[in-house]
Amino acid sequence: MLSVFCDWSVKAQGDQWLPPPQAKLYQPGEPTYLQTPGDGLYNYSVYIVEDRRQFTFNVRACNGALLALVTYSAHAWVAELVIALGVDDNTMVELRGPPFTSNTPPLFRGFSKNVLHCNEYRSFWLKWYDGLIMVGKGPIVDEQSLMVWRDPQKRNVNAISLASTGGSSALWMVYENSASHLVVQSYGTSRYTSMWKSVKDKNFWRFSVLPSEGNVHILLSENLGNTIANVYEFALGEGIDYQRALLRTEVNGGPSSVMHEVRVESLLNSTGWTEFWVCWYRGQIELGQGGMYGKNRLLIWKDPNPFTVRYLSIGTGLNSFGRWFMQDDEESVNFIFTYPRSTSSSVEMYNTTWIRTPRSEFFTASVKACKEAYVVLTNSFVPINDQSLELVLGANSNTKSFIRYVGRTENMAEADTVGILSCTESRFFWMSWHNKTFQVGQGHVYSTDI
Repeated sequence: MLSVFCDWSVKAQGDQWLPPPQAKLYQPGEPTYLQTPGDGLYNYSVYIVEDRRQFTFNVRACNGALLALVTYSAHAWVAELVIALGVDDNTMVELRGPPFTSNTPPLFRGFSKNVLHCNEYRSFWLKWYDGLIMVGKGPIVDEQSLMVWRDPQKRNVNAISLASTGGSSALWMVYENSASHLVVQSYGTSRYTSMWKSVKDKNFWRFSVLPSEGNVHILLSENLGNTIANVYEFALGEGIDYQRALLRTEVNGGPSSVMHEVRVESLLNSTGWTEFWVCWYRGQIELGQGGMYGKNRLLIWKDPNPFTVRYLSIGTGLNSFGRWFMQDDEESVNFIFTYPRSTSSSVEMYNTTWIRTPRSEFFTASVKACKEAYVVLTNSFVPINDQSLELVLGANSNTKSFIRYVGRTENMAEADTVGILSCTESRFFWMSWHNKTFQVGQGHVYSTDI
């Protein structure tokens, strides 16, 4: 629909920052299911929380569910504190500090009988700020407290690692937006046990992977835990003398069929991360390298009888393991209401809701409006000025759309878009700002219907 080249150079000036109004209701996204074996190791699932100060989760385990408060970097991580739920045969809650040996007394120990359950998920919350560590039961933070402890060292925490002990595996369910990123390690069993991710409201996934050797697998499935019926499977790195990428499908428990295969030089790198994207939309199944849809496409196949993809899983070949890095703070469905404003001031016009887009190059949203829906894009929360880009959908009585700099009358790009908005139904749009080119299109899938 619209495309324009731009070069943003907006910077904050002194104390003239425009703080975002508190108008947005931020909600959890879809659940991610993780499994940790009962070996007490903390390298299976790490949530990078950055500047967040609370974490909610659900866990199903007979005993010994562990959460390590971690200082994480790209090269290493250090466990600062460990929260142990359901230890001593599911009777106690502990907070442990280094050196994390059996002879080290816990920093906190409290009685909490049957806090975990072997056959059902139990919800918990964790909160930390200014040296105060708090843990409680239930989905509501600050209610049903189990532990409160003041850390005299005020340790810096920017990640949370999940584990389980006592020979008992644990199943974790964590909703999107609980952290900024998730790092998962899959281990060489050729089974999809490390992670299952709900993607019911999505059709695109971006990730980076660092394999030890061998190959990695991505599974798109109709049902949670299902690996043999109504699945699409990507296999990367398979081959004896060369690397390749292939797409398999299996329908209703029938034989697996290879639908597309390509030979690729240096597809995976055991010494560095490689980024990929996966898309499933109206039966078209695709995979490519990089983080932008449609760029460096490797595999594509149109399923004549597609099924609904509801879950995604990852795996690694036998005798190998892989580390997967993915964004976790994907925007869930949030409803924002804006009202007509009779003002010529751009500051007052956009004093509604600011969204820090979780993706670095694109954003999707739906809008229900009779005409003239406005979006402004800028580098940061700064006063609106003539270096900020303004997108207007459904201008001129819902007949045109255009892109311009705020405060200017000339349009940098425009298109005839009769009836693009609707008073009674939500219309989806995507926006992209890749390589200084700003594009806008209709629908959910990036780079289509421009």
